[in-house]
Amino acid sequence: MIRIISGDTLDTIGPFVDRLREKSAEGQAPPPNFTELIKKSVSEGKTFLYSAYSDDDQLLGIGMFGDVSKRISFVFADGDQDLEIKLVDEIFDNHSKDCSSVAAAGPWITEVISNHLTKIGFRKFNRAYLSLERADIESARQPELFEDMKFEMYNESQRDEVSKILFKANDGFVDQIVFPHFFSTLETCNKVVSDIENSVYGEYKEPFSWILRNNGQIIGICLMSIRNNGDTGYIPYIVIDPDYQGKGLGRSLLIHSMKKIIDGEPDIVKVDLDVTLENDAKFLYKSVGFKNVREYSMYNWVNEGE
Repeated sequence: MIRIISGDTLDTIGPFVDRLREKSAEGQAPPPNFTELIKKSVSEGKTFLYSAYSDDDQLLGIGMFGDVSKRISFVFADGDQDLEIKLVDEIFDNHSKDCSSVAAAGPWITEVISNHLTKIGFRKFNRAYLSLERADIESARQPELFEDMKFEMYNESQRDEVSKILFKANDGFVDQIVFPHFFSTLETCNKVVSDIENSVYGEYKEPFSWILRNNGQIIGICLMSIRNNGDTGYIPYIVIDPDYQGKGLGRSLLIHSMKKIIDGEPDIVKVDLDVTLENDAKFLYKSVGFKNVREYSMYNWVNEGE
């Protein structure tokens, strides 16, 4: 039997999450405080946690759906892939009718789950998690800007203007397909910027996000946050207005922003980001020196009935 776990029974998942951690591949295990993070997210209404029980009420599997990201975050049934498929189907059936899109991602997606997701209508996109060490950032040469261009610290009063650039840069391109709940409209772009500011994707500190201006007009934005208890800078998004791309400005903005965050946060040892492999931005990141930590797949289903 599969059901949503209620708040007063969340403590029962602790031992099961421990088994998930033990069976995860090296570098892919949930953090030690994962159970507490789940409890907090469920109590705040940001997450739906599903459970599969035997007839004698033994916990056999769990699955999580993020209501903010509209994502199946993970399922785990201790190696029982048939039950994992049932958990995926239950989560998908319960939420897809109310969502314009549903995503699925994570190391929990085995080949069997991948095949099942594509069978029920999800499209697969390959992604990479990249990292650049602090020493490489320190040694990176800051390219010079063109005349009448300057960097400026971002603040939330510029959100509407930045959101327009975000939408313009993604409209009709691959990340709009991968993340329609982020980039499908100007309104969703505005919300993702707001979510970054509200530390949804890591701890946000205003001094470490930067814009690029040309003759007073914003033409680029690099949004940054801090993860892993303060030792990792993370770039949720960097974008240059399409009218100004191809001039090396993305490289300038990227290096400038990374240097600012390591100067301000001495505990940061690296800066990380994710990229869709169909996105040409991967060439920028490689040129700066980012190394491929791991590749993974994102799956996205779009509600054609909307």
